[in-house]
Amino acid sequence: MIDPIRLLLALGVLLCTETGIATWYGPSFYGQPQANGDIYTADTWGVAHKTIPLGTTVVVMSRCGSVVVEVTDRGPYGPPDWIVDASPRVAAILFCGGYGHYNGVAYGMERVMVVGGVWKHSRNAMFRGIE
Repeated sequence: MIDPIRLLLALGVLLCTETGIATWYGPSFYGQPQANGDIYTADTWGVAHKTIPLGTTVVVMSRCGSVVVEVTDRGPYGPPDWIVDASPRVAAILFCGGYGHYNGVAYGMERVMVVGGVWKHSRNAMFRGIE
């Protein structure tokens, strides 16, 4: 039996599969530019990743939900098993235990799997006329 994930990785359609911890980043970053040049706001729908090219679409899955989201920034900057920083809108779907601040301390992390990487220009070429 052919493993579809391995096949897509070999064909260059998928860039990675990765399992680790998702963290989130919020209000202290609002108003600042992301690595892609967009301004980070409370309405941002994106994740930060250390190496996946900016503009790449990924699927991030947790035991509570999954999202299709674009890599818009760089990070997270913490232990090696932290693989994505989620915007608050993304964290609201992925984080089972919630997220936020309590007595000035940020809380909220979730174990996730990142599958993906269809570069934006490739996706548009592959699915032109369908969107």
